[in-house]
Amino acid sequence: PGKGTRMDIYWPRAASPVEEEEEAEAFISGEGISVLVVDDLVDYTDLLTLNLEYHGFNVKAFSEPEKAVSFFSENSGAVDIALVDYMMPGMNGKEVARLLHVLRPDLPIVLLSGYACGITSDNAYENGFSAILEKPVEVELLCRELSKLARPE
Repeated sequence: PGKGTRMDIYWPRAASPVEEEEEAEAFISGEGISVLVVDDLVDYTDLLTLNLEYHGFNVKAFSEPEKAVSFFSENSGAVDIALVDYMMPGMNGKEVARLLHVLRPDLPIVLLSGYACGITSDNAYENGFSAILEKPVEVELLCRELSKLARPE
């Protein structure tokens, strides 16, 4: 007592050399891309904003669809891509997409939803969306998709 404890741990030798982990994917930069985020869940919108800004995106986020559409009507040229939820009070994501496309038909819009709304990757385009992603979404996947759609090559 009072002198401490010594523990020895012996691990078996690996039968083959341990392979190095694959190199992490390159950092996805959203530098120069302006994203309009529309989701009624304020905490989720804040989290999306933090993650997207970390990757260099310029984010304008709204938790009320009507305010987002109003902002867009005055600033449509300042937005490169929109990211909208489906289930929101007042109007759903499909209605938001329709109004945004009235103002600017070429705007890429990504539906990000956790709700089974009947919109799939097969019918996304005919419903006004360039892509559909399910919540929860990996940040890297989201950034890659936004960059790809905002900067088509």
